[in-house]
Amino acid sequence: MTAAVEYLRLTEVFAIIEYHRWEVRDVGLLDQTVQRPQAVVFGTELYPHLHAKAAALMDSFNRLHPLQDGNKRLSWLAVVIFYRKNGVRLVANVDDAEAFVMGVASDHRPLEDMASWFADHADPKV
Repeated sequence: MTAAVEYLRLTEVFAIIEYHRWEVRDVGLLDQTVQRPQAVVFGTELYPHLHAKAAALMDSFNRLHPLQDGNKRLSWLAVVIFYRKNGVRLVANVDDAEAFVMGVASDHRPLEDMASWFADHADPKV
């Protein structure tokens, strides 16, 4: 990646949670979820491009369930905000976005498939 990636901060996620009056089930899992897109192993990024990072973020919310309720909704909001912070917006109608998030939550789609969906719905294309 040529441009530095702007990552979501835990404080930003807490602001979203507070606004929606959701309850955190496990702060450690929430922190782990927010940190996952930044993961580096032996000097190599695990998620080398923006769409892979977004996929890792959404996947973690839906696998780890850091909230009592609202994990699917928060996963979508977090990804939308993550993209906005990086000058990208997701273009999808409500039905397509909902079907995608529900599929991620119930089927645990491969990260590559999720990243591909994000790439197809990103504006501008990155």
